[in-house]
Amino acid sequence: MSFPREGLTLALDFPNRGQTTLDLLEELDGLVQEAGGCVYPAKDARMSAASFQRYYPQWKEFSRTIDPQFSSSFWRRVTAGGGP
Repeated sequence: MSFPREGLTLALDFPNRGQTTLDLLEELDGLVQEAGGCVYPAKDARMSAASFQRYYPQWKEFSRTIDPQFSSSFWRRVTAGGGP
């Protein structure tokens, strides 16, 4: 799986104001998806499993290459138990 794609990259920082900020980020995720873009997973700490799986549809194929003894909170969050 690879993040680099043709086009532009935009990085934005927001103060964490709890649920208000999380709601804003969910709304921005929707705009990114509508535009055919994706969020860089290495820079994200709250992306939903649904968003990750739309941004990276090859995640299931990739998951077959992961050592079953390996686990991370990121992978568990974005695969919602769908990984190895």
